[in-house]
Amino acid sequence: MIAEANREIRWAQRVANKERSERRAVKRPYIYLDELIGRLEALHLKGLSNVPRSFTPRLEAVSELLPAEIDAPSRWRRRIARVIDQCFELQERVLQLGKQSME
Repeated sequence: MIAEANREIRWAQRVANKERSERRAVKRPYIYLDELIGRLEALHLKGLSNVPRSFTPRLEAVSELLPAEIDAPSRWRRRIARVIDQCFELQERVLQLGKQSME
């Protein structure tokens, strides 16, 4: 009886850990992209229209955070507004993937 209860507890823990892991897989890239959007908007408000080269490593880091099912752009745009659009597009894809995994 105790052994059966322990098995059920371990199973419930594995299920809960898997669900937390799946939520993190969606949440982490979404938050990172949101931070990028905020920084890009700040640059735009300062009067810049093109993404500075010094910002490139932050954009390239996106590919490391995205789930395997989603590819980062092979080429980031030069204009800040276009890069923001790319970030929003990625966020949307991350959210869609998260919805699918929760079904």
